[in-house]
Amino acid sequence: MCKPRAQFITFLVLMTWTFSPLLGQDLVWKSGTVITLRYMDDRILVAADSHESSDSSDVPNQVCKIMRLDDHTFFVAEGMDRIEGPHPYDTFQLARRAYSEVASHQLEEVATRWADLMVTSFEPVARDDLDFFGKIITPWRLAGAILGTVSDNGFELYYADVGLTMNPDPVNLGQFHPLFWKKVWPIHPADTGGISVFGSSDRKLVMDFVRVRTKPAANARNVWQQAVDTGKEQDVEVSFLRAAVQYELDNATDKKAVGGYVDILELRKGGKAIWVDAKPKCKHDLQK
Repeated sequence: MCKPRAQFITFLVLMTWTFSPLLGQDLVWKSGTVITLRYMDDRILVAADSHESSDSSDVPNQVCKIMRLDDHTFFVAEGMDRIEGPHPYDTFQLARRAYSEVASHQLEEVATRWADLMVTSFEPVARDDLDFFGKIITPWRLAGAILGTVSDNGFELYYADVGLTMNPDPVNLGQFHPLFWKKVWPIHPADTGGISVFGSSDRKLVMDFVRVRTKPAANARNVWQQAVDTGKEQDVEVSFLRAAVQYELDNATDKKAVGGYVDILELRKGGKAIWVDAKPKCKHDLQK
């Protein structure tokens, strides 16, 4: 797909579905996160909420989950995004490292490198907290990632999945060791119906709003439509995406897991990754 002189916009979306409590002496910062992608012929919009929480605090942090890696590249994270303690790691730092270490910036290679770094970072955490992880007898999804490009010719997307199982030690009975797995495969926007939602267990609420599947969702859609009809919304697609995500945040079962400001990034064919709407501090992501 890469051709001389062709302009590409690249994005990486990270999501994690299952969370661990405090791991040994480590302090886990996790994000329930709702990540929503809106696909159009000439652009992609990416939205994420702002809550980051830990078991040690009842007050969530307000963080930037979407991060541009350069003018054409972004990364958005959720789940166990960072750990403080004997075995610290930060998902955002791992994403920057993965992107810098793959000279070609080829998406499938970046996804694989990110997965390798996640495994390397999490291995000592799992080994040091066997009291928790030793109870895992079925595959446990640790993290996932979506990588994609958009050029004048269309979109290209990949999904990466990382997880672990605890295998019994064949020599030392009653002892276990972590076995990590990872997968990467393509995603086709044409199969998504124009919108995809990842992350939070309440993510179906976004699709309730989009498909008008419930009476509360229909009421929320009417409120949004009235704002559009009065000319208050300059970009209908952006306002629709924001309203759909906000509907989940307003009705989520766990208000600590998701919430806060909804940041939105736009990727346009032949252009760059630009902020459509975001917290002020998020717009300084390329200065770090």
